[in-house]
Order: sequence, then structure tokens, then C-alpha cells
Amino acid sequence: MVLQCLPCVATQCKTVGKHPDTESLWKHPDTDSLWNAIDITTHARIAYLRREAARFMRVGKGSSSIWACIDCQLADLCWEGVKYTSAFYNLVYKYDRQTFDRQNYFDELKVTNTFHLPSVKEIRAAMAAGAETIEESTKQDFRMSG
Repeated sequence: MVLQCLPCVATQCKTVGKHPDTESLWKHPDTDSLWNAIDITTHARIAYLRREAARFMRVGKGSSSIWACIDCQLADLCWEGVKYTSAFYNLVYKYDRQTFDRQNYFDELKVTNTFHLPSVKEIRAAMAAGAETIEESTKQDFRMSG
């Protein structure tokens, strides 16, 4: 799912230039080249959105909006500052790569995974351990399955 939406996400994030034939990209996306063109910070943001959406769908929040959850999380991150936010996104990206390893399907995951976000305790521990920035902590090519 995420990889099929990648062309639109990349264009919306203004991370990659607009493809001359966006319609064909949407129908037959070259996800590898697009994914490689997106910076690692955007990868982490997409990972957060995916985990938040999975949590939201799993709990069944009724008439509430996923954007309300996201707005609250972003407000908390803004309040806590840059180091806290970096540690949060590092952990989210790490958890997301472990969960979506291209060996599984979402139907299996929604039974076995809580899609939890890092706790304050985990984030503070990562900060104390001197967690690097997202760019420094991900030296390989990590792609999320969709």
C-alpha cells in the first residue's frame, strides 16, 4: 500500500521533482528509484504515518480522525525538542523496518503486532545512549514494503 502511494507522497513532500508523466507513475510506479530519491527523514515520517494508521485502524477509533492522533503526537514532539524528536523518529523507523520486512503481509501483522510507538522511557533511553540522527543511523538502503 505505501509503495503504491509513493509517487504522490514524494510529489507532495516536494522531495523529488514532478515526473513528466505522473499518471503513468501512479499506475506503474518505479518505486525503487522514487524511494531512493527520498531522504531518510521522509522515510521515517512515512514510517510514523504507517504505524499510526495501523494503530488507528486496529483500535477502531469510531468517528474520530487519524489526523487528531497525528496532531497530538506532533505537538508533543514540538514541545519536547529536536533531540527527543530525533530519538522518537529513530525508534519509529527501527520498529517499522523490523515489522515490515517484506516477508510478511499486513493481514498477518495486524494479528501479531501492536504497531506500538516508542514510549517516553524508550525515547529518553535512546537520548541518553546518544542516538544518532536518522541519517547517521541508517547507512544501508532500507525500503518499506507496502
